[in-house]
Amino acid sequence: VVFAGVATASADKLDIEWTDGLRSSVDLFHLRAWCTCPQCEHSTGQRLLNITDAPLAPRISSVQGTSIPRTLISIVISHLPTVAPNNAGVHIEWAASGPQTDESPPHATYFSSAAIRKLTSDPTTAASSTPPTLASNAAVSSVDFAALSSDDGVLALCEHIHRDGLAIVRHVPSVPGTVRDVAERIAPISHTHLYGSVFDVVAEHNPVNIAYTSERLKLHLDLAYYESPPGLQLLHALRYDATVQGGLDFVHMRWGLRYEWRQVTAMFWSPPFEGVPTRIPAEKLPAYYAAYRALDEIIQENVIEFKLKQGELVVFNQRR
Repeated sequence: VVFAGVATASADKLDIEWTDGLRSSVDLFHLRAWCTCPQCEHSTGQRLLNITDAPLAPRISSVQGTSIPRTLISIVISHLPTVAPNNAGVHIEWAASGPQTDESPPHATYFSSAAIRKLTSDPTTAASSTPPTLASNAAVSSVDFAALSSDDGVLALCEHIHRDGLAIVRHVPSVPGTVRDVAERIAPISHTHLYGSVFDVVAEHNPVNIAYTSERLKLHLDLAYYESPPGLQLLHALRYDATVQGGLDFVHMRWGLRYEWRQVTAMFWSPPFEGVPTRIPAEKLPAYYAAYRALDEIIQENVIEFKLKQGELVVFNQRR
């Protein structure tokens, strides 16, 4: 399909119609700031152009490109004609933002169709960053332990975790240390200097941590006092029988707090390990505890509860 189409649009955006029928817009400053020419981006991929140095109101003098499946079929930009070159993407020449000489030709940018799609404001491009939406009563996705011997199996596990926030690995050998093997199939293990690479969850007679007891813990973020708490965590049921009570609770808040309490911008939730909030001014304590209670209510309304069987392993993203 040859690139074609001429139309008009506002001078501050690039309007795009794709062969699949979608329409999207890209802010011109956004395009200019992320120019990939050798003047703006080093061959190493690192930026040479500081965004604050890009022209505040860039203008396009010409644009041209070709089309391939799921790429551009028309570009609409400030009443300019378009010409079809022999490359799958968009070639933009920017109008001068200052005096031009023969030694300083017009600034030009080439964007591949994939790069344009990445920069587009179309909401479909945000799908990869959409928060998990697993319903509270939905079955948790799973993969078989044997599948993890292949990269495709590991990819399937990671896709479940990315989409739902957690996944179960079934038929895992009940051998101490196997949880480490599964973790290392995903990525190197971090945060090992405090508890080691594997933390055995067992009840002790003289515990130094509540995790070494049979007490039921409220839902919480592990190691919330770290600057960067762990992301993916794994729990392997080495032995579960009829005498074992309780199970696992995972919260799936669907970001309700963000919409109901827009003042909340971030949180680290770990009630069992909290200290007294000594840095909150007295007049703000009521608002703090109101937000605290609101969050707890949302958590309790969005809990996924299940019990692991022996030989099962759950992987969950506690920072989702």
